[in-house]
Amino acid sequence: MTLFCLVSEIDTFFNKFEKLKTLQSQVRIGGKGTPRRIKKVVHSTQATDDKKLQSSLKKLSVNTIPGIEEVNMIKEDGSRLASTYIGKISPEDEEDVPDLVETLDEASKAEVAKNKMADEKPKEN
Repeated sequence: MTLFCLVSEIDTFFNKFEKLKTLQSQVRIGGKGTPRRIKKVVHSTQATDDKKLQSSLKKLSVNTIPGIEEVNMIKEDGSRLASTYIGKISPEDEEDVPDLVETLDEASKAEVAKNKMADEKPKEN
């Protein structure tokens, strides 16, 4: 190998190195020390979360009851697991609420009746 061949190989190596360096600098977002590319984060939407929830509920053979957003879960000792919140329901559906609560014990029925009476009281000014 001659000296001329060695010099030409080194020259092509440096040319390739410079070309690679310019390509890298084009990809870099910020200055020195910043990542070359920003990782794209894909956020899951509320619709996909809702679809996953519905598919999980379908596997458990659970049906939704329209108008009810939260249910009262009461243990046998009377302690509460969750609060009750019934959304805006029509008067026709309001008659069905005691039937829906049948699976709960007597203490929870009394609690629902007490809450209903408290809601029906007129507010004093």
